[in-house]
Amino acid sequence: NNTLHPVDEQLVYDALSNIGHTDSYLRDDLIYSFLAQFVYESPHESSLFQHLFKTCLTNMSYALGKVDDSVFVRSFSTLIIVEVIKKAKRENFMSEQDMHNVFETAVDAFRKDIDVRGYFEDKGWAHTVAHGADLLLAFANLNTLTQHQHETMLDIIQEKILNPSYGYHHNEDRRMARATAAIIKSGK
Repeated sequence: NNTLHPVDEQLVYDALSNIGHTDSYLRDDLIYSFLAQFVYESPHESSLFQHLFKTCLTNMSYALGKVDDSVFVRSFSTLIIVEVIKKAKRENFMSEQDMHNVFETAVDAFRKDIDVRGYFEDKGWAHTVAHGADLLLAFANLNTLTQHQHETMLDIIQEKILNPSYGYHHNEDRRMARATAAIIKSGK
C-alpha cells in the first residue's frame, strides 16, 4: 500500500513547513532525516512527493540576497533536492528535459545565494556552500547533463571558492573538491 496514513501525511506537511527551523536538533536530526527517508521510500508519482519536490525547489530561492535565518530554508531544501536527484537517477522517473529544468532552477539558486556561512554556535549548520556542492555532485553523477552544464557547475565552484567574504573552514572545500572531481571524471 503506497498511501500514507493521514497523520503521516500531515507530518510531511508540518516537516516541510519547518524545514528551516533554527533549532538544529529539530531541523537536522528530525525534519531533514524524516523528509530524506520520505523521499527515498515514497512513490515518485504521489501528489505528496511532487508537492515536497516542488516546494523544496522553490524554497532554494527563498529570500535570496538576504543574510539571515532564511539561509536554513534554502540550505535544507537543497539537501532534499539532492535526495530527489539521487532517487530520479536510481528510479529513472524524470525526463531529460525535466532534469535540465531542475538543474537550471537549482543551480541558479545556488549561484545567487550570498549567505555562505557554515556554522552558527546557537543554530547549527547552515552550510549553503557544502549543501550546494552536494547538489552539484548529484548532478555530476547523472549521464544526461551537457558539457555546457558541467562547465556551468565548475564556474559556480570557482565563484564560491573565490568569495572574499568568507573563509571556508567547515569542510566546504572538501565537498566542493568532491563535486569538482566528479565533474571532471564525467569526461564532459
